[in-house]
Amino acid sequence: MTKIIEPLRGVHDVLPAAIAAWQHIERITREVMESYGYEEFRVPVIEQTELFKRSIGDFTDIVEKEMFSFVDQGEDHITLRPEATAGIVRAMISNGLLREGRLRVWCMGPMFRRERPQAGRFRQFHQIDAEAFGFEGPDIDAEMILLSARLLRRLGLARLTLSLNSLGTPAARAAYRERLAAYFGAHEQALDEAVEAPVNVGGMNEGGFQGHPAVQGGTQDPGGVDGVVAVQVVAGQHVTDDLYRGPVGGLGLGVVGGGNPLCGGVAARVLERPVAVGA
Repeated sequence: MTKIIEPLRGVHDVLPAAIAAWQHIERITREVMESYGYEEFRVPVIEQTELFKRSIGDFTDIVEKEMFSFVDQGEDHITLRPEATAGIVRAMISNGLLREGRLRVWCMGPMFRRERPQAGRFRQFHQIDAEAFGFEGPDIDAEMILLSARLLRRLGLARLTLSLNSLGTPAARAAYRERLAAYFGAHEQALDEAVEAPVNVGGMNEGGFQGHPAVQGGTQDPGGVDGVVAVQVVAGQHVTDDLYRGPVGGLGLGVVGGGNPLCGGVAARVLERPVAVGA
């Protein structure tokens, strides 16, 4: 008897009975994105592996453990995209679109990570991504928060909580990095390889060392969000003062009492000029 070929571990078929729910999410997403002036953008699901190493970092769990990467017949190093932002930024640059000034784009589709399958984590998962290019100041960050909250509300989710963090100013990050490297350098003999590599690159987010967040609660209601949590990442920085002054910030939206955020994003700025803001 011929053995039945089962789907790969961590991936799932979408059967006709579930299609209506998927189409509902896709329709609501398009309506919300269009209402905020975001244009749909589609990029390949495969990219050069170097793209993700440069954008995510060599010493991250995603790059080291979770990416589906291979070398094809032409000796090209290829990776199934683990997230959408890197491919969109690559497409913007390679197609010369950044010269057009301010741009708002969005996409949705499958992403791939070789994670251990568990509740809420699959090896092929679908992601909705919004990116804004060429905007300065906090207004676009607020827009992303409002857009994300409105989308989740339209999809029927209630009791949303907003989490914010900041990596601080370049001077604060440099001082933090120096102190962090000195501390771990003094304890080098006690470090295993998984910890030692990120310390050697001297990065904050690249190696995952972000300190122990000090959480400050808030009760404001920005655009239908039920709670605000300001997460302080850099020691000595006051988030309420520096969140929108610093070059890098992050956001997450989740259901009150829930686990991992349903939605997350980051504002990435280089040389104090905004490159992309994504959610």
